Amino acid sequence: MKQLMKTESITNRLESIRIAKGRTVFCRLREAAYTKPLKSDIEEIPSLYARFQDVCNPVCKDNVKIFVLLVFFIYDPVSLLSKRMLRGKVRKKLGEVLGISGSAVTRHFADAKSLFNHHKGFRDEAERMFSALGD
Repeated sequence: MKQLMKTESITNRLESIRIAKGRTVFCRLREAAYTKPLKSDIEEIPSLYARFQDVCNPVCKDNVKIFVLLVFFIYDPVSLLSKRMLRGKVRKKLGEVLGISGSAVTRHFADAKSLFNHHKGFRDEAERMFSALGD
């Protein structure tokens, strides 16, 4: 009888492992879908910024941070989950459009990421802008 319980226990553990592996594969597939960039042509960033300026709240002091965050969402969403920075070409183009240095883009992104994660008002405005740009 003891041997049967061990076998049953092993079978249950193997089944748990099989289920966990299935969830892991599913999670990886979902992560791959969500971290795939929505755009890749960096030449679209100036027109994206023009559209952003048309729909943003002109008195919002965080407009630059919001735009930087949106570019990350669109061109390199995986950077929102990691410490990795935007690829050089995107960051450089973003700096050119905004008239700031690459290091300033980095600072704005770090600030925006923190604000997005900790301040509902900032997150709501960023989401509103993201939706407005999609229209």
